[in-house]
Amino acid sequence: MSRQFRVYLLPSDIDSLMCELKKRIAFKVLQESSPTAEPFELESPVQARSIIFRSPQVSSVRCYIVPLDVRVLDIRHYPTVGKWIIQPSSDAVEFSGCDFDGNTLMVGRFYFQTDMLIDGMIRPKKVEFIKWGADLFRLVKKCLRRDTELDAYVGIDAAKFREREGRFASFIKSNGEIV
Repeated sequence: MSRQFRVYLLPSDIDSLMCELKKRIAFKVLQESSPTAEPFELESPVQARSIIFRSPQVSSVRCYIVPLDVRVLDIRHYPTVGKWIIQPSSDAVEFSGCDFDGNTLMVGRFYFQTDMLIDGMIRPKKVEFIKWGADLFRLVKKCLRRDTELDAYVGIDAAKFREREGRFASFIKSNGEIV
């Protein structure tokens, strides 16, 4: 089982959101991958890169938000890319997407698994983590505006961007068309 919700956030919305969350809940932000088995902590989840857009002025989010007291993460080595990557089975909330090139803002999401596969059996994660993740989700949603038409939560600056004819997109077709 898992929990997730969609977001449209500009980099300024993300920075504001992280500041607001840090006032209310203890966490750290980890990069999704690392050149070593040790996770790399980020100041901001906003990165100057995108897997969707190839223009020089892009940003996106690919990170995990974890409780301060988390000690063990499921991190696996992928030799073909030469990186250690945090797995969704960890006690971590994935925050990804929000790719932005100045013209188009792609949808992002907050996601976490409430259970994991151990020895072929589905087992629930620790109650403390599930509660912490639910509390984080509640706080994030409280800081944003729900848009029922988009079925997503939208940041203040993202809403202004859209009002000024900025484009929100949710996926890319196989021919490369952004929808």
